[in-house]
This record gives sequence, C-alpha cells and structure tokens, in this order.
Amino acid sequence: MFTSWIKQNPGRRFLRCPGVSGRRCDFFEWVDPYICDRAAQIILGLLVRMTHVEGHNRELQTQNTGLQEENRLLLESLIRLEAANKSLLYKFKLLKICATICLLAYVFYIMS
Repeated sequence: MFTSWIKQNPGRRFLRCPGVSGRRCDFFEWVDPYICDRAAQIILGLLVRMTHVEGHNRELQTQNTGLQEENRLLLESLIRLEAANKSLLYKFKLLKICATICLLAYVFYIMS
C-alpha cells in the first residue's frame, strides 16, 4: 500500500503493482475514497505547518544542546572561581591577622 502526496490527492492511500525484477503491470486502485478540494487544501496546509514545526523543533533542540554545553562550562568555571575565592579569603584573613600583630608590635614599641 502506498500514500499519495500530490496536490490533488494528499494522504490518499492506493494499491499498485509492486513490480518484480524491474517489471510492473499497470494495476492501480485507490483504497481511500476521493476527498473534496477543501479537505485536500487543509491537509496540504497542515503538512506545510507540520514540516515548519518539525524544522523549528530541530532548531530548538540544537539550540538547547548548545545551551546545555554552555551551562556545563559555566558551572565548571563557577566551581573554579569559588575555590579561588575561598583561597583568597583565607589569605586575606591571614593578612589581617599579620597586620594586626604588626600594628600591636608597633604600638608596644612606641609605648616602651
């Protein structure tokens, strides 16, 4: 069984000789009844719309894949930056302690 996608008979199924070894007879018979012109127009319009939606869906899937990869890279960068920030905060804390000790030593030196 085959399906016609020509403008006059979109989606209409038919039988034909399948041909064996490259030889075919002229057998042809419609399985589905004839559809009116308006129904054919609607079917063709829906096919065009479906093709457009499928194409748009593929574009969105590609875009989504790219965004997922970008998100993964940004998360890796965030983890590295958080580790660097933690290290810098620790060093800053040590620097404040050293500065406080130096200031106290200077004050005691001046007072003595």
